[in-house]
Amino acid sequence: MPVTKFSVPEKYKYQNGFGSYHESEAIRGALPLAANSPQKAPYGLYTEKLSGTSFTAPRHENQQTWLYRILPAAAHSSFEPREPSTYNTNPEHNTLHQIPNQLRWDPFDLDESVDWVHSLKLVAGAGDPTMKQGIGIFIFAAGRSMDKYSAFYSADGDFLIVLQHGVLDIRTELGHLLVRPNEICIVPRGIRYNVSLPNGPVRGYILELYQGHFHLPELGPIGSNCLANARDFQAPIASFTEDHSTSTKYTLLSKFNGHLFAASQTHTPFDVVAWHGTYYPYKYDLGRFNTIGSISYDHPDPSIFTVLSAPSDHVGTAIADFVIFPPRWLVAEDTFRPPWYHRNTMSEFMGLIHGQYDAKTGGGFQPAGASLHNVMSAHGPDSMTHEKASTAELQPMKIGEGSMAFMFESSLMVGVTEWGLEECNKVQGGYNKESWEPLKVHFKRPETLQTNGNGENGKQPDLGSWVGENVKGITSKLDYLKELGIDIVWVSPIYKSPQADMGYDIADYKVIDPIYGSLEDVDNLIAELKKRDMKLMMDLVVNHTSEMHPWFLSSRSSKSSPHRSWYIWKPPRRSSTGEPLPPNNWAQILGEANSAWTYDAATDQYYLSLFTPNQPDLNWENPDVRTAVYDVMNFWLARGACGYRMDVINMISKDQRFPDAAEVLGPGHDYHPGGAYFVNGPRMHEFLQEMHRAVLSKYDAITVGEMPGVSDIDEVLRSVGSTAGELNMIFIFDIVDIDNEPGKVRFTLHPWDVHDLRRIVRKWQRAMIERDGWNSVFVENHDNPRSVSRYCDDSDRWRAKGAKLLALMQTTLAGTLFVYQGEELGMRNVPISWDIETEYKDIEAVNFWAKSKRLYGGGKDPAKMALAREILEKKARDHSRTPMQWTAGPNAGFCEEGVVPWMRVNDDWREVNAESQLRTGKEGEEMSVWRFWQRGLDSRKQHKDVFVYGDFETVGNDRDEVFAYLRTGEQGGRWLVVLNFSSKVVRWDVPAGMEVEKWVAGSWDNGAVEKKGEGRIELREWEGILGKCKV
Repeated sequence: MPVTKFSVPEKYKYQNGFGSYHESEAIRGALPLAANSPQKAPYGLYTEKLSGTSFTAPRHENQQTWLYRILPAAAHSSFEPREPSTYNTNPEHNTLHQIPNQLRWDPFDLDESVDWVHSLKLVAGAGDPTMKQGIGIFIFAAGRSMDKYSAFYSADGDFLIVLQHGVLDIRTELGHLLVRPNEICIVPRGIRYNVSLPNGPVRGYILELYQGHFHLPELGPIGSNCLANARDFQAPIASFTEDHSTSTKYTLLSKFNGHLFAASQTHTPFDVVAWHGTYYPYKYDLGRFNTIGSISYDHPDPSIFTVLSAPSDHVGTAIADFVIFPPRWLVAEDTFRPPWYHRNTMSEFMGLIHGQYDAKTGGGFQPAGASLHNVMSAHGPDSMTHEKASTAELQPMKIGEGSMAFMFESSLMVGVTEWGLEECNKVQGGYNKESWEPLKVHFKRPETLQTNGNGENGKQPDLGSWVGENVKGITSKLDYLKELGIDIVWVSPIYKSPQADMGYDIADYKVIDPIYGSLEDVDNLIAELKKRDMKLMMDLVVNHTSEMHPWFLSSRSSKSSPHRSWYIWKPPRRSSTGEPLPPNNWAQILGEANSAWTYDAATDQYYLSLFTPNQPDLNWENPDVRTAVYDVMNFWLARGACGYRMDVINMISKDQRFPDAAEVLGPGHDYHPGGAYFVNGPRMHEFLQEMHRAVLSKYDAITVGEMPGVSDIDEVLRSVGSTAGELNMIFIFDIVDIDNEPGKVRFTLHPWDVHDLRRIVRKWQRAMIERDGWNSVFVENHDNPRSVSRYCDDSDRWRAKGAKLLALMQTTLAGTLFVYQGEELGMRNVPISWDIETEYKDIEAVNFWAKSKRLYGGGKDPAKMALAREILEKKARDHSRTPMQWTAGPNAGFCEEGVVPWMRVNDDWREVNAESQLRTGKEGEEMSVWRFWQRGLDSRKQHKDVFVYGDFETVGNDRDEVFAYLRTGEQGGRWLVVLNFSSKVVRWDVPAGMEVEKWVAGSWDNGAVEKKGEGRIELREWEGILGKCKV
């Protein structure tokens, strides 16, 4: 049914019809016959005319109403200014800022201390009510009913009221109107009314029209029906009271040129017994709007969604249009279905009543919030929406269920008030950055294409392929990796993806995303690796999929879908006003200010999305899901992949009670980390053992599980012990969490020193040796900053020394060593001079910065804003995601000159790059970081019984300022590693009874290290040394 299902039932009766000549009488016979103003009106009533247009306005525009009331409206005292210093909604006297910036506001706060009249806040406007020209745009948020002995009217214009929250019970001179969310109400200029709030606080939007009145838009070729039909508008029926005792004082409030005036009278303003005419208040249920759309191709102009229009004197151009974006079907073929990118001669102010607007799915445009795109200010779908819409399967689909967005569109250039721009403290500083700056360049010029007048000799540069960014690029660098000493290449997800989280949102596990290449390219990569005795490890992301995966598209299509139970759906909690709330308080992992649950209005349920709304979690409780995952695993193993890095594999089992998390983040946070209920969940080991039996046991596969949040030795060994039957190893995060505040999220800072590092390494090296497990060795990856910046001093003076110190440590620890791209060069974090707003791209950093600005920005807490900046400058994932630095040429050789990669190349690429480091290492030159890594990896392979499989024990004591340990092999003897993790010279004593026969490597030296083999030795800044001990 095309009618809104209101939670609050209707309590009044109405007359139907827009622009109709209505008449109503509360007492039969109160309306005179034929005459409008008889000498004596029935029952001793006074006759009064209410004119909404000039007497001589054309008949089709003329709006007049005759009132028959107990006392005329003129019977009151003189008006006096009321609250002149605090109440001013005059657009002329409010400083209006006409600015081209796109603006967006967070939800406006409810104010339970004020009534309707005092809740009106002018956000924006244009024109002058004294000249009856222009519009005003207001926010209202009230918590108190008006005094029942008061009435209010605006002499400035017609109010178009869009209610977002609560219920308005409006008593007008002409009768009652009950207004609920998804209904609009128009109260024309001069009509007196009182607003009560039967269901508590209210909030919404108002468009005040200073000139003319609202009309239904012309339908043209559409015909005589559709859009807002005239019969669905509702006008009140006459209703009156008889309080005319001189003991009761009524207050009459007037908004006159934006100022508030008050008069008093001793009779009720609501004494109209009968009326007839064309000038009256009315309301309309937006659920009755009959939507028109394309049934072939292209998105039509949004003017087809116009409910009401206030025309100017120029045909086809409106002073104001009221436009809505209701639930509707999309069926257009080969079409980008959201609204296109746009620059408009009209200004567009948008609000959201409930749900999610389909062109803004990034989360910033929220119910009770707003946006303004002024004249010719560019706007359009945010980057997330564009990526989804560009790759979506174009099936008939209904969008906007449970949602209602609207727009006040005007031909006028709108100015924003001081309250709207500053005082409300709701303007989102990162609107552009979050919405459009992340848009990616998809353009790729055909290799043979030439144009005149741009490039050298009229030719455009051949853009070619991005080295390392696609599969062919990786294949082209296999000799580089082989020379370095790499045996297995692990690639991050290269499957089909909308790229909401750098490919970790997978839309098809068996298809390669075109930006990376094709299945044939991967087959060739595997073949070329095999020629070099190397292998390919794929990234398995099966805790969640993309919201564009066919499984999820089917799952969300209806509650009866066969894939519904493939994901985790829960009914909402409800607020006191019936609005849906998340099933629990779990926070989103990549943005803890947001819920881990995403609401689907079409089915009135939430789905779990721990990382982002674009990554719905799979329901591993469903055996069909597990079977489908095993099919994917078999597909790639059979194709020649050697195994998997398994993304957040310890989150696949959830506590099926889904309880609230402990409120560890403190006040001001609605959501809190819920890891206690999904990290190493109740059935995780059962699922991993089943996976091993069903798939992994049939192949000689390597498996490494990403298991954040787990540091208990017993729990880890349940997965990686030699008899566990689950995984070969896991990534243990203790070292990369070393600077987190204990028990808190990653984006915190905590001091650490070498004693912490010694404790962590000793714990896991000994545990795996003593209990027959296996370690992964790493200090850097795509989810963490650059290691030389994090654990050492990355200044020009010490960067190479620190990078080699870390290389020496890692190449001498037991387990499987993982070297992250660029780590072999000592690549470092981006400079702190980079602007966070424009340069940082990762969704985790973007969400964290937006949350910090919302909580601490605008001068609220400068110290915490400074800390938030420091955290991102030290720990953002963006640091490790800059393009690989191959050469000193344009774009560091990663891509051709003129091509824009996904983010900027680090500023130091001319000094830090593979080309220059491969050339160094000649006699007399300091060994480059790359050459040091190469030598370390070669030594590790030559002495693998020592460094890969051998025994480990720390030497010295825990108070030492250096980190020293002994590695021992059955055939390879004993080797001493001594590491100075500081920027000062340190003296250290080789333990009594131990003598180094030869120091064979050091981070300061090219060849043999000239130091004593026993007694006290001196370690320079960031120096690490490796020595072979005498037997």
